[in-house]
Amino acid sequence: MKNLCIFVNSLFNYFSCIMKKILLIVCVSIIYGYSQGQIIHFEKTVHDFSNIKEADGAVSCEFAYENSSKKMDAFLTHIPNAPQSVKFAWSRDLLPPQGKDVIKITFDPKGINGNFSYSFDVIFREKDKDVTYPLTIKGNVTPRPKTAQELYPMKEGNLRYKSNYVRYENAHPNLVKQDTFFFYNEWDRNMKFTYSPPPRPVESIEFLYLTPELKPMEGGFLVFKFNAGKENEWGTFMEKIIIQSTDSLRPTKTFYISGEKFDDFGSWTTEQKENAPKIEVLSPDYNFQTIKAGEKVEHVYVVKNIGKSPLILRKLKSSCSCTATQPDKTELQPNEETTIKAIFNTHGKQGQQTRTIDIISNDPTRPKLTLKIIGNLN
Repeated sequence: MKNLCIFVNSLFNYFSCIMKKILLIVCVSIIYGYSQGQIIHFEKTVHDFSNIKEADGAVSCEFAYENSSKKMDAFLTHIPNAPQSVKFAWSRDLLPPQGKDVIKITFDPKGINGNFSYSFDVIFREKDKDVTYPLTIKGNVTPRPKTAQELYPMKEGNLRYKSNYVRYENAHPNLVKQDTFFFYNEWDRNMKFTYSPPPRPVESIEFLYLTPELKPMEGGFLVFKFNAGKENEWGTFMEKIIIQSTDSLRPTKTFYISGEKFDDFGSWTTEQKENAPKIEVLSPDYNFQTIKAGEKVEHVYVVKNIGKSPLILRKLKSSCSCTATQPDKTELQPNEETTIKAIFNTHGKQGQQTRTIDIISNDPTRPKLTLKIIGNLN
């Protein structure tokens, strides 16, 4: 029993010694921290604006602080890293001992949607050292309702559009998509709309619905279905939907559907991809150097299939003033090649020139290969 008491007493002395050391370290840290500055005391370091409305404009709050030192001045030098939506103001840079001041923060919620939180540092010069005090503002912004001009940024006559243009990148024969054009009557009177099929039917575009009439400041829409499998073009294509209206400024309204059509490589099996065709043109860029304007530039490109299955040349598309002859073969077996002759008419042209020819094929890695003719005319 005596031995147990001795053990307990020794254990108590040991922990007492440890606690004294911890207390000493804490006291030294506090004294050291004070010697390094930290004489500014903020009543709060976080302000929550809670819910604010963008439509109400800028809001403000204040962070009150004081110099707790009895002998040392504090100098507010700057507040870095603040966003443009936040502005600061205070009455004096130099704060004497026991002095008080406030930092007024003005926050502009314009263009901000939902929760926000901004933290920034207030830098004070204290006893020849910079000391940082972090502050934070936060809250939630309810965006203002958008105007008709913002919702419908495009304008044609008295009619506004969200957009009168849609583009389908990497369209393929299996793509069928229903889309909608939205518009808005900015006129001070009713506007009526009618649709008549074009003389040349566009097989890829199926007209579904058109708002027949809009009152002033009212929105409507046009619904259509696009079927890429019925689009006759490969590569780049452009189609239109034209409607008529009673708009006195511009009765004809045009909507554009464009994109690029290739094979449906996404549906290819692993085996098809491993045994895919591969197009190669050894010199796709031809430089004719410098010639006189008016001369014709001719060049023959050699196209080869270095893949493992038949390469199908689906289409050739030339840029302005340039033509390309159809190749002898539009389907090349592995290791087979053909030629494409390009002719550039330089009449009426001057200076540096670049003309292109796009080859659309069933090569999944390069469905569009661009050939170039470049040079200078004097």
